[in-house]
Amino acid sequence: MRNECIKVTAWNECFLYLVDRRSRRFFLIPTSLVSYFYSIGLGYNSVRIPLIVLSLLFSSFGLSAQSSFVGTKNQPVQQRRKGSLPGLEAAKVPSGLNFPSDLEKTYGDPDFELGQEFDLNGMLIKYSAEDTTILRITGNVAMILKAGETRVYAILDDYQSSPNSVPLTQNLKIKPRTLELTVTHGQGKIFGEEDPIITFEASGFAYDESVTIISGSLTRDLGENAGKYAINLGDLAVGDNYQIEFSGSDFEIIEREIFVEAQSAEKYYGVEDPELAFLVTGVNPEIVDHILTGQPERLEGEKVGKYAIEVGDLRVSENYKLTFRGAVFEILPVELTAVFDPEEISTPWSETPQLPAFIKALTLNGQILEFKVTWVQNELDVYKSGTYFFSGIIDLEEGISNPENLKPTQKLTILPKPSPVDVLLNRRTFDPVSSALDIEIGQFTVLDDFDDVHVVSLVEGRLDNSEFQLDGFTLYWKNTREKETRTNYSILVQVEDRAGNRLEKEFGLKTEINLIGKMRIYNVFTPNNDGYNDTWGIPSGSLSEEIQVQVFNKYGELLFEAKNSQEQWDGTYQGKNLPADTYFWLITSSESSEIRKGFLSLIR
Repeated sequence: MRNECIKVTAWNECFLYLVDRRSRRFFLIPTSLVSYFYSIGLGYNSVRIPLIVLSLLFSSFGLSAQSSFVGTKNQPVQQRRKGSLPGLEAAKVPSGLNFPSDLEKTYGDPDFELGQEFDLNGMLIKYSAEDTTILRITGNVAMILKAGETRVYAILDDYQSSPNSVPLTQNLKIKPRTLELTVTHGQGKIFGEEDPIITFEASGFAYDESVTIISGSLTRDLGENAGKYAINLGDLAVGDNYQIEFSGSDFEIIEREIFVEAQSAEKYYGVEDPELAFLVTGVNPEIVDHILTGQPERLEGEKVGKYAIEVGDLRVSENYKLTFRGAVFEILPVELTAVFDPEEISTPWSETPQLPAFIKALTLNGQILEFKVTWVQNELDVYKSGTYFFSGIIDLEEGISNPENLKPTQKLTILPKPSPVDVLLNRRTFDPVSSALDIEIGQFTVLDDFDDVHVVSLVEGRLDNSEFQLDGFTLYWKNTREKETRTNYSILVQVEDRAGNRLEKEFGLKTEINLIGKMRIYNVFTPNNDGYNDTWGIPSGSLSEEIQVQVFNKYGELLFEAKNSQEQWDGTYQGKNLPADTYFWLITSSESSEIRKGFLSLIR
């Protein structure tokens, strides 16, 4: 090889040119490949290898790799470097080999080929591993021995005759194999027992390996009370060739079951229950009193018959489970031989007596029992005082017999009723001016702690009773024009209750005479002789003649004057009809010195 200078002005580029030794023809190879290798981070030594491979390839076709030159469009190409490219003088590497610089495998993968046995030139390729404990190589086939990292070299088999030969290098990583370790589900123990060995299932072993390569054991969370505890990996180990993928589970401590069996029992109707007995199994008798409390109970009821014995308030302490087996409690029947009458009862008049709901009877076996009773009260009248006797019907429960049909007797006394306490009248004055025939005065009220039914009447022929009358409890004055109205009256009232008790009381009454302020006086009238509202004045029937009624016009001229309620104004003055207008009226009373005034509209 020799260096030659070629002037290239068309490109700004660096070239590697190849020269045919026989024809002297040359080939330009753009060295941008060199720039590419540098751009991806490869140094000069790294670039040497592919260039050497190209050189060997070209030499197989009789071509020679020469030096490179640099030129620009405006400057002649100048020689970049004299001499051959370092490392290319006698380099020999496997050509055309698929041998990546980095490779990953997993422990347990099958044997694999590192590359071809021969390169493109037919030369034998020799492979070797830096760490032979990780990889065993036979020819171009590798066997994985364990997980780890090592370098693998590929070089032509005649590299010893070529000291400058450069081997290809590969970084090989053998990853640990995933070993799936699954805890067996449903593991546990009964409270108080020793822990069993926690078992598991493992899958994913390589080659002929099995669980024998696993050391250590699984553990669980601490605790001895009933419940669930997580199972952990513990100190379980499988070496560097595997990585464990752990699927845990729970370890359950189950409550210890205690069996309690109730014993059957019985009694006669009416006596106290015996203490219920029971047997306990499934636990050390010495600790029963420490872990079991309470007593079984039977269903409520005191009738003759059978009742289930249930768990009651039996309880076991933490970490134990109670299983209860019930039994039967039986109440046996009895026979009545005597019945006891209840004590005599006295009840106030009109009140419903509270008769006893239960009576007592003696049984043949000497018991005194209590029974429900129904009293026959057909003749009872609570509004009639006196003594009554009732017989009772005993409500016998099933299994209790009354062969002699014994019946209890109840004596009852209805006490006499006290007389009414008082009678009241809510109003004792009245206004006799009204034209009504009967003028209401007020209402009577009877005070009685025992009854609310009474008859109120005016005692005939007494005091002023003839001038008054009653409608129920309402008092009226008989308004008759023929008699003279007085200021004061007296009446005698009688009250009688349902027991025949009577109460008499005298009341004084007073009239309200000529109270002008209470008179109803109209402010409009129509004197048109139609028979309605043709006159104006104070209501007729005023009790006093000492009332003066005056009517004035708006000029103060007196148009009408009257001295009693009988005189009414007809809307005239001096015999002539007055026009429709507003007039002024004035009413005065000489007895009460009252004065009342207002306006009056005359409408025609």
